[in-house]
Amino acid sequence: MAQHKPRPFYHMLPEDTAIWERFLAQFEDQFDLYEYDVLVGPRVDLSEVELEPELQQLAERLLAIRIDVVASRPGEKWVIEVKPTAGLSALGQILAYEFYYSRLVPPGTFLGKMVVTDYLRHYMGPLFDHHKIWVLVLPEEKDRPIQLIPPKGVEYPQKPVEVEHVRS
Repeated sequence: MAQHKPRPFYHMLPEDTAIWERFLAQFEDQFDLYEYDVLVGPRVDLSEVELEPELQQLAERLLAIRIDVVASRPGEKWVIEVKPTAGLSALGQILAYEFYYSRLVPPGTFLGKMVVTDYLRHYMGPLFDHHKIWVLVLPEEKDRPIQLIPPKGVEYPQKPVEVEHVRS
């Protein structure tokens, strides 16, 4: 069973949580480790602000860039943005995550990008292709199929999940 750190997705909004729970129901066993709320990038300096130490730590955390999920398996790390109705904000977030997280990944480790959503806006496909971002569409409606959309023109053996089994 996969390990979840620090604890499963406590920072996600209810709509994000519903999508992520559908992901875990189908694909949890395909990664060894899930890390949530991973801080990356520069931090805001609040040393001049008078706050209780606990509040200062909380404020610094809330003002940092936080990756929704980093999923790991041997030789691979995937930065994952969980977003209802994936549009331009999902693109901006996943690109920022990759930019900052790539500086923390050991050399030789594959770093992939994936957006997990319930709906993909019609104009996003070419943008995700251009930036080599995988998209996994997990609709709430059971009559809509799960879709794993690979970025066009990308040739590498890694893919985020195997979508062989159909939702029951």
